[in-house]
Amino acid sequence: MTISSPFIRSVGEGENVVCLHSSLGSSKQWSDLMERLRHRYRVSATDLFGYGKSPCWDAGRPFSLDDEVDLLAPVLDSLSGPIHLVGHSYGGAVALRTAQRYGDRIRSLCVYEPVAFSLLFAESRSRRASREIRRIVDIVGQDYRAGRHSQATGKFIDYWSGPGAWSQFSGQQQQSLSARIGTVLANFEALASNRGNLTRLCDTNVPTLCLHGMESPRPGVEIAAILGRELPRVSVKPLAGMGHMGPITHAGPVNLLIESFLRDRQSDYAGQAVPLAARTRACRLAA
Repeated sequence: MTISSPFIRSVGEGENVVCLHSSLGSSKQWSDLMERLRHRYRVSATDLFGYGKSPCWDAGRPFSLDDEVDLLAPVLDSLSGPIHLVGHSYGGAVALRTAQRYGDRIRSLCVYEPVAFSLLFAESRSRRASREIRRIVDIVGQDYRAGRHSQATGKFIDYWSGPGAWSQFSGQQQQSLSARIGTVLANFEALASNRGNLTRLCDTNVPTLCLHGMESPRPGVEIAAILGRELPRVSVKPLAGMGHMGPITHAGPVNLLIESFLRDRQSDYAGQAVPLAARTRACRLAA
């Protein structure tokens, strides 16, 4: 299969910021953030496989996070200079993998509850959270395979957004979301798989901000805790009154935190004396 470029929205001029959306979302998710940053940054938001206007995966095999990074490669390679990555949920996990593969080109990483389930499943202390996410995926998968796509999508959304969230969507919105629930299940397989997984987090040696809602389901909170223990240069910030969909339900305060983090990184690197590559090598030797 020849992978074409993803659909991309871009605004502004300056340092590069690339934004990756959550499952069942699209690049439109980041419209408010793009408007906020456009006067200081070149902001690009992409549609991942099977979402928005990007192509569906059709290679006849399960895809991995590495395949998502391959989809992004034409966009990333077209940008000159360093890149700031921003990602939410599934997009956050893709951002983590992108940071691993692109190394010194990544200036910073800001993620809101990246659903890096392979990390969760590898941690013995996270068994309860692991069972919880596997249970909801099994329930959604059973409905999907039985052709009950609307029910499957409703259970998925109510789990991550809270009971009753699905009923707030119009019939047309429910139909549109239900058409992509198969892609959501494929996303889970990529996240849980050992293909292109997120081991060796020590190598992701870039300044990282990991945000999570204090009202979120247990798996999102547990993964944030794992990143706090494993990433070498991370700050984990819990946000009161927010759940897993904080970047959408509380876009204003979340976008303000992202903007502040990006501005701090510009100051950090203005006076940087030690190349990132040297620090990455030191990290590997210490692991």
